Amino acid sequence: GDGIIGANVVIEGTSTGAPTDLDGYYSFTADAGTYTIRVSYIGYKKYTKEGVAVSADQPALLNIVLEEDLGEELTAVEVVATVERGTDAVLMMDRKEANVMVQSIGSQELSRVGASDAAEGLQKVVGLSVQDNKYIIVRGLGDRYNVGMLNGFPVASPDPDKRVIPFDIFPSAVIQNLDVVKSFSPELYGDFSGASINIVTKEYPNDPILQLSLGVGLNTQSSFKDFRLDPERNADILGYNQTRELPEAIAEMTNYNSSTSTERAGTEFKTSLNPDFFTAPVNQSYGVLYGNFFGNSSRGLGVMVNANYGNGYSYQNGFNRTIDANGNYLVNFGFEDFSYSTTKSTLANFVYRFNAESDIRFYNTYTHLTTNSLIDNQGEHWDYDRVMLNRRMLYQQNELIANQLVGNHPIGDRLKVNWGLSSSMAEASEPDRRQFSYFKVGEDAYEFNAIDRREQHRFFYDLSDRDYSAKVGATYAIEAAQEEGDVNPFEIKAGVQARYKTRDFSSRIFTYFTNNINSIYPVIDANFPDQYFTQANLNNGIYNIKEDTQPSDTYDANLKIVAPYTELGLSVSDRFRLMAGLRAEMSEQVINYRLQTDSEFASIRTNVIKGFIPLPMLGLRYDVTDTDVVRWNASRTISRPDFKEVTPFQYTGFAFGFTEQGNPELQNGFNYNTDLRFERYLQRGGLFSIGLFGKYLDNPITSTFLAGSVLLQSYANADRATLAGLEVEYRRSFDFMGEANIWKELSFATNASVIYSNMVLGDFGGQSTNQTSDEVPLTGASPYLINTDLIYSKQLDNLSASVSASYNIYGRRLMSLGTLGLGNLYELPVNMLNLKADFWLGTTQRLGIGFEAKNLLNPTISTEQEIMEANGDSYTKVGEQLINEYKRGVSFGLKVNYKIFGY
Repeated sequence: GDGIIGANVVIEGTSTGAPTDLDGYYSFTADAGTYTIRVSYIGYKKYTKEGVAVSADQPALLNIVLEEDLGEELTAVEVVATVERGTDAVLMMDRKEANVMVQSIGSQELSRVGASDAAEGLQKVVGLSVQDNKYIIVRGLGDRYNVGMLNGFPVASPDPDKRVIPFDIFPSAVIQNLDVVKSFSPELYGDFSGASINIVTKEYPNDPILQLSLGVGLNTQSSFKDFRLDPERNADILGYNQTRELPEAIAEMTNYNSSTSTERAGTEFKTSLNPDFFTAPVNQSYGVLYGNFFGNSSRGLGVMVNANYGNGYSYQNGFNRTIDANGNYLVNFGFEDFSYSTTKSTLANFVYRFNAESDIRFYNTYTHLTTNSLIDNQGEHWDYDRVMLNRRMLYQQNELIANQLVGNHPIGDRLKVNWGLSSSMAEASEPDRRQFSYFKVGEDAYEFNAIDRREQHRFFYDLSDRDYSAKVGATYAIEAAQEEGDVNPFEIKAGVQARYKTRDFSSRIFTYFTNNINSIYPVIDANFPDQYFTQANLNNGIYNIKEDTQPSDTYDANLKIVAPYTELGLSVSDRFRLMAGLRAEMSEQVINYRLQTDSEFASIRTNVIKGFIPLPMLGLRYDVTDTDVVRWNASRTISRPDFKEVTPFQYTGFAFGFTEQGNPELQNGFNYNTDLRFERYLQRGGLFSIGLFGKYLDNPITSTFLAGSVLLQSYANADRATLAGLEVEYRRSFDFMGEANIWKELSFATNASVIYSNMVLGDFGGQSTNQTSDEVPLTGASPYLINTDLIYSKQLDNLSASVSASYNIYGRRLMSLGTLGLGNLYELPVNMLNLKADFWLGTTQRLGIGFEAKNLLNPTISTEQEIMEANGDSYTKVGEQLINEYKRGVSFGLKVNYKIFGY
């Protein structure tokens, strides 16, 4: 009487049919007529039913009971074909059987909702929001409280500002599933409190496939519009442009100064300062996918290769401001941001199966991203009584290469051994950032800002991260399960993991002295500065270039972790299971640096954070019924400061904006976490889930402003923070509305979170700061999050169609703390609406056409600062003022896929 998962139900002589779901249900669409239905499943006799009549106005209901095939005794059966891990049914089954709080998004759902990369896909998980289209905030906890993994291993981040990989670098084409684990278990690295997010890349298919794809896209704010960029853009199409490298003659000098250099020849910069004006074309994407399995029923080699390339143009305009405690503008700039980006990704995965349970896997991933931007800020600054123009031409390049070798081997009936090695390399660079500042003296007429010399500069930086890790683990069933598929009633896990991460960072900045240019050229054209910065003028001293690199502009760091762990799983009864475990992380983090005030000959300073850190975990799982599950988990985890946060290197995000600087005195923070969740698994893959969570953060790290400054932002350990919330999920088809096919073909998924957070700042460990408030929400914590998807799927003999609409919104969230009587800075709520439609045509369905429309509401992205009024030693909020505002435009895309061969 049990439902059978994965039985094949088809119309005889055709490919029309469907597999059964978690509960043994199936449904598919066929034209009116009379058919013969065949059902097959391993270990059961084939079932045939003739004369099944289907009418046009009502569904045909066919209930089937399969009979075990006992006619032939088999000595052994091995199934070499792999389960398609990216399907909703398989991931839902994995979730139901898991001992941790896990939620997964598979390739099937990523395609259905139109998620183009991992960041967009993760927005569908309850409690998650995305910042800057690539960084994940989990339950109000940002970068330092989350872990990004690739195929179960930590990887180096190509973003120097973040310790977690930016998730937009992984296109959905290479993703099998995204696993979000919100509760700690000992086999996971313990430096998270929000979530450990694992990107699982695609493995091999059971049948050979070769597929090509081509896409074009438009944006209402950029496509076919007037555009301007760095003139080197013409060599940027593939993302491997070397023209911006520091001239060799200057690179060999330690402190370049053109006014004292006796040999200036060869030291001039080759790249142009003139912007290139053109009309932006359409965005483009290309892809190829190949997969196959070579072998027989006992062993073989599976291969999956995927390569993708895309480029796109974007434009934003709005304003950037800073204000004083009375709401008066200190900086009031209108800005235009022109950007061209390229994305390349390659996946090459190989799996060798010794048998159905033993294999070795070799994963290889490569991603390369570039962004070429021209940013104009024009407006007023408190130090001057004239309008200013600040132009920055910026080229950023990020690259990640990851290689991983994994083995899984059963030894006997009770012991399973797994092992793995991983090596990842991340490179980031910003070659030849060109920034110049001007005063406006008339209509389209300017003069150089000769006062703020660091605002007239060329800037170069290079970052190299290496991340090596190894692991070996085993699971031993002290008492083995009696029947196939049952959980072992008494088992123990144990293993050890090791990680070694390094970073090397260096930067150089060259400032321009333009006083003499202003004397000779009192009026200049800001669009053609090359005519003033000539080699002849350099040789004649009309302008000079001086290196302004500081001792703090170079640092290196490393992190070592060795972590043994163990976990015990005990089934007290058929429905109640207890999990208890302990992970012990022996870690050492070392930062070698100099302060900005040190001389270039000063000794290297070293900051070391190390310790032996026990991380316990306790979990319970109770199966109330076959469909209802209750889970509880409690744990202690750690939060380590990122390399950037403890290094005193200074970086300014935009001209005259905030400058960030690390704090070498930061220490580890500790997190105490608990989760309680009820899950009901409904028919046909439906789900209802409701959960509560709570966290206490001891010594949390937060951004702050140093005493005496409104523009120098740093980091400090606050006293404590608390976080609590409610999460609800619901997904199912509309079949409860009636028996008509339209209701079965229509489904929806929605989730919502309500989050409370509070951080008590304390005295920041004695560090002198200017914070306005003593208690604030956690940075990035939204009080509410809502995600909703509405999906329609239709399957015919010569057409497969899927149409979806996705909506999400997050509540007002803290961006940074207020200082010097200023209130806190908040990002305002944003509504997002996307549409996606996919069609596969023909009886073989080799040709696919996809349409998408993103950001249809085109909301304004805004931040506002609270205006405060002093009341003795405290402040009262009396209003808000907009600080930043812009729009992204609406994007439309068309994509064509063609399967040369394959499923």
